[in-house]
Amino acid sequence: MSQYYFTFRSVTAAMQGQKRLNDAAIRATMVRTPTSLRKQGCGYSLYVSEEAYPGAEAILSHEEKKYQKCYRRTAEGQWQEVQI
Repeated sequence: MSQYYFTFRSVTAAMQGQKRLNDAAIRATMVRTPTSLRKQGCGYSLYVSEEAYPGAEAILSHEEKKYQKCYRRTAEGQWQEVQI
């Protein structure tokens, strides 16, 4: 099963996103952005399950501090950028 990672520039933005998702009953886990996905310095990501992705994307795309990018991690461990 795939996981979806929403990357954020700051820990504050990621925490705000996580709160919004949790308020909508969508489980999101905050982690440091994997090294291979970091574009600028250190960042934080929220990851959600494949089932939670559509709802999470809908909520996070309307945030004031929108996520930077979204990546899908396949069951084989490959990263793919999600184009919206």
